[in-house]
Amino acid sequence: MNRLSKMELLALVFIGMLHQLSHAFTISCGSRRSFRSVIDQPASASLLVCQSTTAKEVDPTAAEGEDDENLNMGDDIDFEEIADAFLNDFGEGDVESIELLLQDEMEDEGEGNPEMVESQLAEEEDSTPKIEPTDIDNDEAPTDQEELVEIWEMLEETPAGTIDMDDLVLVKDSIETILDSLLQDKEQIDMTLAETAEQLLFRMVQEWKIMAEADSDVDKDQIEMIEPTETDFLMVLKAWEAVCGKDNERINTNDLPEVISHVMKVFNFEKSLVQNGLASLEPTTEMYEIVLHVLAKSRARGGDRLVWSVFEEIENKSAYMYSTVIPCLARSRDRGAADRAEQVLKEAVEKFPPGMVNGKPTGIQIDTFNVILTAWAKSGLDYGPQRAEQLMVFMDSTDTENGNHGLIKPNIYSFTSLIDAYAQQTDWDGAAQSERILRRLVEQYLSGEENIPEPSVASWTIAISAWSRLSKKGFRGAAHRAGNLLSSMEDLHQEGKIGFGPDAILYVTCMNAYAFSKIEEGPAKAEEILDLTNELYLEGDESMKPSVRSIGIIIDAWIRSNSTDAMEEAEVLLERYEDIIDSSESQNDGGEVPDQVRDIYRNVLFGWAKKGFPEQAQHYLTVMIEKGMKPDCICYDKIIDSNTQLNDEGAFKRTYQVFELMEANRKIGDVIPNERAYTSFIRAMTKAKIPNLAYKANVIMRRMFDLFEQGNRSIRPTVFTYNAVMMACAETLSIPDADPLEAFKIAVQVFNELRSGGEDPDHVSFGNMLRCAKLLPDGDQKNSVIKSTFSLCARSGFVNEFVVRDLQSTAPEEMWRELLGTPTANEVNMDDLPSHWKSKFEKRKRQPSSSFPRQRNFRR
Repeated sequence: MNRLSKMELLALVFIGMLHQLSHAFTISCGSRRSFRSVIDQPASASLLVCQSTTAKEVDPTAAEGEDDENLNMGDDIDFEEIADAFLNDFGEGDVESIELLLQDEMEDEGEGNPEMVESQLAEEEDSTPKIEPTDIDNDEAPTDQEELVEIWEMLEETPAGTIDMDDLVLVKDSIETILDSLLQDKEQIDMTLAETAEQLLFRMVQEWKIMAEADSDVDKDQIEMIEPTETDFLMVLKAWEAVCGKDNERINTNDLPEVISHVMKVFNFEKSLVQNGLASLEPTTEMYEIVLHVLAKSRARGGDRLVWSVFEEIENKSAYMYSTVIPCLARSRDRGAADRAEQVLKEAVEKFPPGMVNGKPTGIQIDTFNVILTAWAKSGLDYGPQRAEQLMVFMDSTDTENGNHGLIKPNIYSFTSLIDAYAQQTDWDGAAQSERILRRLVEQYLSGEENIPEPSVASWTIAISAWSRLSKKGFRGAAHRAGNLLSSMEDLHQEGKIGFGPDAILYVTCMNAYAFSKIEEGPAKAEEILDLTNELYLEGDESMKPSVRSIGIIIDAWIRSNSTDAMEEAEVLLERYEDIIDSSESQNDGGEVPDQVRDIYRNVLFGWAKKGFPEQAQHYLTVMIEKGMKPDCICYDKIIDSNTQLNDEGAFKRTYQVFELMEANRKIGDVIPNERAYTSFIRAMTKAKIPNLAYKANVIMRRMFDLFEQGNRSIRPTVFTYNAVMMACAETLSIPDADPLEAFKIAVQVFNELRSGGEDPDHVSFGNMLRCAKLLPDGDQKNSVIKSTFSLCARSGFVNEFVVRDLQSTAPEEMWRELLGTPTANEVNMDDLPSHWKSKFEKRKRQPSSSFPRQRNFRR
């Protein structure tokens, strides 16, 4: 006979008990399902309890709550004790005896039906999980969250209207108990849990409606026991409020709309029940406060209107409601937000004046006033600062009228908002008034006046920022005003009159005022502040470490200045702070150089190129490549243009080196050239008048087409490229040993491609083609080309003074006078020419393209 160990026996007994619990679920009135065994976790009424040598069967028909000396329904089941009893009764564990005992129990449940017993055994074998001894030892009680979800899952699987009344009461009580426990620690509540609580509430209301409307003998007292209460809705609303976090926290903006939707869904559902006669669910003050608190967290457009609509329907408003709604109205994007919020504030102060009760502040507090001061500061209205000042006067008088407790006396935040109100005016008067208030506040504070707070760093920063913004707009003197304020603060701090000196933000703000100014000494003053912050950093103040951005701004300020040695100063500054700049190169993931570092070297390169020093620019191009910065095609283009404009003896040689370097980096994927870089190279070849110019220019354009077909969409030739090639053809006459006829053929081919392709010719195209007619010998063919080209230009509407100039330089005087209709000895008057000849050009003059001046300048 097989023997069982104690642990194996434990597993068998536990499986048998699971079977009995499962069976208990299916026993109910009619088709109703019982949840009692899951919620209270009692032993099944039909569970066999082992005693001494016999198993005593508990009467399944016994009344609920009847005492049984062998089974306490509220006690935990001791599996090990049961196993010991089995071992004592059956020796070392007689498998057959135990199986017979379990079989007898199942036969009793099946009322002696062998087929039912066999079916139940088969279902147990398929569905019952195998319990290992370790599972029993490590079993942990489910958490409140898990219990709540488990109840919902069971309800979800059960059709509405099929749950026993007693079980509904038990479920309702369990939900309330669990939610109440969870709300003690709101950090436990998340989106999923709040939604589960909401679904449970709706389901219980549904069950109540079914019971209340059913024609049955259900006791009305029992129906009232599951009737939804104000507490049920309040706890669900509290759950959603907990998801939003505390007053000073912000929920994820992606989740907030969903939370608001759920809150309004629950709230509106409750109000609909009230409208249908359930007066006990009339929303309470606490409910309204929760709803307003959640809605007020939204920053979405129109959110303030939703808050206001709820607020308006409340008859008895509380101070908390006003304190919640007023900031929401003040932060709204409506133009009249500050004014509307202030009106509501004054209404609130009348109902709930600030005061002290039992040593605690009551009524509307100063934070609500300060929110409106900020709203006036940010309103953008001309009278915003004046309204802010008036509100501060109101604060002072209201505090005096209500006992002079100092609860709403303007504090440093109030004065800072007033300073900001004037600073936001973005004009000279606003910045000056901002500084005036700050200096008056400092003076009153230093004189020891009562209730005058010490100005904060923010107060100084806002006033200096006002001057910094004006400096960027070109207001002369604004940078010096910012610098004077900074010096005043430094002096007061060094003398011990104020408790703090400038911080890094304030230094940077003043530094930017000088860097972006138009004054000659601006870059030098900005560099002085930068050096000061660097000294403080080297002395141990980590917050003062110069940022790469600040260094770049001052370098750029030198580059933009008109100083004769500006580029040298920029270069020296770059070298002095190169360690700080290079130390940031490893900050980007993947080892790439940060854009702000690349921009510094790029701007220095541009500066040298713009000032006509292409060799220095090329040096920085090489440095960028060596540092792994991967210069873009604009860097190459700037150097090529600079060489072309300089046009000295070695210009084209340097240009060719840069072009070849670009091609080498293109092939390894470090740069993606665009049309402008290649077109600039064609112009450089033309300016240098290299041998076989027309052919080489055409080859470059064909390479551009090839690269375009390979996927580089930015390199497709434009009208500027076509014009550059035709200009190269026209310049062939000035190149020794060149073939004019071959160049003319290339020009005609390119011109026809331009006309038939996606680009349209412009006035430069027609002018260049007229000049290319010079490549032909005098005679009928040349005259025919001139006439046909000009006629096409006139029909296209591109005749202007440049086309007329090219026509005059190419055609005999008799011919161009005839074409223009200009009498002999008269100058050409553009106003006398037919308007349709100039229509396209005149339109472009009204709406010039960004690249149009580039072509005209080159032609000149």
